[in-house]
Amino acid sequence: DSSLSGNNDDIDVSKWRQRLHDFLSSQQQQWIYMWTVFNYGITCYAAGGGAFSGLLPWYYSLKFPVMILVRFRAYKQRSWQWFLLDFCYWSNTMLLLFLWVYPNAALFCFVFALSNGPLLWSI
Repeated sequence: DSSLSGNNDDIDVSKWRQRLHDFLSSQQQQWIYMWTVFNYGITCYAAGGGAFSGLLPWYYSLKFPVMILVRFRAYKQRSWQWFLLDFCYWSNTMLLLFLWVYPNAALFCFVFALSNGPLLWSI
């Protein structure tokens, strides 16, 4: 019992859960869940050497701008748009530059170091 131990973590979690539930309708939650499961399945299949493994850079290149625009719209509504200048977005942009604009070994090393250095340990 949280009231006996003096731990009020349960109250904070339920408050955040209620805020999220109030913000998203049931249908929005279902669409988000469906997209997340679909995205996870396609990414794992393509990255795992499936028949469409050569399409992974194309899939990522199409998915990244769409997801950034969706996130920008959601962040703009809350006046959080400056969070889009976070390091992880810059790293992902550098990956797109490596894939399509300037594919050379030096940029690959840089993108690899960004992805497996600070971003890996921040998660």
